[in-house]
Amino acid sequence: MAIFPFSADELYQWAVGQENFMLLDVRNKKDFGRFKVEGPHQIEMLNVSYFDFMEIEDEYIDQMPDKTTSIRIVCAKEGSAKFVAEILEKHGFTDVGYLSGGIKSWGNLLVPKLLSPDADYELYQFIRPGKGSCSYGLIYNDELILFDPTRSTDFYLDFAKEKGCTITKTVETHLQADYIAGSRIIADKSGASFYANSEDFGGAKIDYLKLEDADDIGFSPDGPSVQVLFSPGHTPGSTMFVIDRRYVITG
Repeated sequence: MAIFPFSADELYQWAVGQENFMLLDVRNKKDFGRFKVEGPHQIEMLNVSYFDFMEIEDEYIDQMPDKTTSIRIVCAKEGSAKFVAEILEKHGFTDVGYLSGGIKSWGNLLVPKLLSPDADYELYQFIRPGKGSCSYGLIYNDELILFDPTRSTDFYLDFAKEKGCTITKTVETHLQADYIAGSRIIADKSGASFYANSEDFGGAKIDYLKLEDADDIGFSPDGPSVQVLFSPGHTPGSTMFVIDRRYVITG
């Protein structure tokens, strides 16, 4: 079996499904320690840098599992993982793949999950396994409201196109410190209105619409309500959104 590329989404599905494979990360130990592939279940993993593999190839080949084991290789950008995959194939390993786009593709991966299967609207959670965070999207008829979108803005634009709807609003639950939010860019690209709490965004040099406590920023009268609920604590402008009195997005 020839070596093959696999996507970050495939890697996520294997991890969630507890597929039997070993993950070989060929980045240096510092980068590996800073950020690596993790999932909801333990993954068998080995970190051997690409350069170590090159210098002492036979020694590290001996550390590999049985040659029929499924081995999935990760590197920074893709090229090093592919090269190591070719080395393993040369030594007789029969099931070897490398991550397309490198570790960055894992960090930017977003996986949509429908949360409201029985409603007349669609509430999606966009899981970002590489960062352990989530954003959300609410669809009613042909409108889409986004909550805390990441800077992977093309994903949300493509998602809206796939669903046949228009992004009309994008909102932030608070000023993010652990990643770069995408609301402003999405608003610029799509024409959507960008909403935020002035307690967090008052000093920002960007255009946004000021949220007001208890306001409803939802859809037309027959659509689900989206009530604004100020909840200072995590940040001064932390805001929750109560959807249809059934779901709460806390941020």
